[in-house]
Amino acid sequence: TWTQTASGYKNESNTGPRVGMFYMANSAAVSSVTVNYSTPGGVIKPGIMVMEISGAAVADGSVNGGTAAPTTTSTSGGLLTSNANDLLIFATDASGNESGRTAGTGYAIPNNKVTTGASGSDIRMAMQYAVVNSTQTYTTGMTYTNSNWNGNIFAAFKITSASADPPAVSLSPTSLNFGNQNVGTTSAPQTVTLSNIGTATLSITSIGIENGDYSSDFAETNNCGTSLAAGASCAINVTFTPPGDRSDFYATLGVTDNAAGSPQTANLTGGGLAPEAVFGPGLLVFSNQQLSTTSAPQTATITNTGNMPLSIISVSIAGTNPGDFGQTNNCPLSPSTLAVNASCTFNVTFKPTATGTRSAALTVTDNTNNHAGTNQTVSLTGTGCPSTGCGGGGGSTPAVVQVQNNIDVSGAAFASFSVPITTNSGDLLVAFVRESSNGTDNFTVTDSAGQTWTQTASGYNNESNTGPRTGMFYVANSAAVTSVTVKYATSGGVIKPGIMVMEISGAAISGVLDGSVNHGTPSGTTTSTSGSLTTTNANDILIFAADASGNETGWTPGTGYAIPTNKLAIGASGSNVRMAMQVAVVSSVQTNTTTGMSYANSNWNGNIFAAFK
Repeated sequence: TWTQTASGYKNESNTGPRVGMFYMANSAAVSSVTVNYSTPGGVIKPGIMVMEISGAAVADGSVNGGTAAPTTTSTSGGLLTSNANDLLIFATDASGNESGRTAGTGYAIPNNKVTTGASGSDIRMAMQYAVVNSTQTYTTGMTYTNSNWNGNIFAAFKITSASADPPAVSLSPTSLNFGNQNVGTTSAPQTVTLSNIGTATLSITSIGIENGDYSSDFAETNNCGTSLAAGASCAINVTFTPPGDRSDFYATLGVTDNAAGSPQTANLTGGGLAPEAVFGPGLLVFSNQQLSTTSAPQTATITNTGNMPLSIISVSIAGTNPGDFGQTNNCPLSPSTLAVNASCTFNVTFKPTATGTRSAALTVTDNTNNHAGTNQTVSLTGTGCPSTGCGGGGGSTPAVVQVQNNIDVSGAAFASFSVPITTNSGDLLVAFVRESSNGTDNFTVTDSAGQTWTQTASGYNNESNTGPRTGMFYVANSAAVTSVTVKYATSGGVIKPGIMVMEISGAAISGVLDGSVNHGTPSGTTTSTSGSLTTTNANDILIFAADASGNETGWTPGTGYAIPTNKLAIGASGSNVRMAMQVAVVSSVQTNTTTGMSYANSNWNGNIFAAFK
């Protein structure tokens, strides 16, 4: 005697048709199955469909559903199960004859033939099934050709442990090292083989590159599809395109599936080969110079900090007043090259042809990052005076001595974060600071000399309500220091901290700040534009510091500004993967002046624009 499923009988209307599902677990061998009706005189249009299943145990829930109106879809009720490994059976009946049926997604009608005999459907009835390996909060359905009323029963039956063996996965190898690859070029593919070493079909949800700030530098293609039969294998081909000259690019290949231990992973590593030019300082300022007389030379230096020889293609002076400046150098021009870690020097002079502020830019064109035609610039400015004399004196000349930066984008938490920098006493130090944890951390800055730094008047700047959050701090007439530290106030620390410190000689020793303003764009863009800054002092150095919410591969200064050393690295640099600082020297009071900086990848941004006397 068979047991009825817990959801009982299902009527398609008050007068029928009426359906029911019955089962017998661990059945004896049989040669026929009979349904006995209790209506006196019998019933019309009887039907019975029996499915035999090996490896099953007892029922794990059932639910009835149906539509008491003409339709071509039979949709189940929501089935809740308690067992992870079940066979789901959806049985549906139509009030009129059908000529074809289509199983629901992920289900199969064992033998979809509308007839009497060995079949999963007939002219009124059909059964579909699916095997699952997790508990269900689930519905399904089946479509048919002719519009009829319908009734259905949706039931789950537990699979015995012997038949519930999950697929098992082998990913080989579990790491790929691409070695050193020329920056901007794509490696030959390396293959990771995904094998289903289990006895059940593997369902593949996704395959992709993940887990790391360099995941976009690796790519994959595969022939695996969405499932892999027991004993079968497929190939995942991975390539690497390094964006810069570093040795520690990394990411993870991940395969998400229904096997134990999902996701399966393989570590990916590689390095980039390229020359890298560091040209600085970013600004040379010549004090007052009489017309048609030549100043003493000032020096700019270019260093190849990459790991391949640097080709210097050309050297030029351009801009507003190029004829007022001259240069000599000892740099090798292409086809000669500048060796790794080697430097060469430019001696720049100023010979004004007119009075007032004169400006230009010294440009070196080279093959940084293997991109022939890359320009490195040092901004040049000076003041021409009449031949009768300049009068009044110009005071000391401001100059950017150095910029040092440090950043961590790993996601680790930090309560404090430092940058090493060895400075001269008496200089102005300006720090630009970031974190990505929240929009409420009131971080502060100190240094190895024990000085407490002052925040610019415009305060903290949030790129969104939850961060990133930035701030600018300074100390005038500073003692000599060897490091600068930002201390965060958030309990447990913050993630993705960064600090960039600029040393400036020739600044005022007190009352140095001459105004600041915050701004930014809380949406994806490639330009960070300042707010309007108004100053009171005629002779200022303007500093514009920008931060991006995601990693960047390059920064371009605004017109008339220079990024002192535009290198995306930790160390001696005016920019890194999230932060950059640009400078300009002015000789007149500024009224609602603005500037901006562009970057490669679209991200939110925040910025602080400040003037120092």
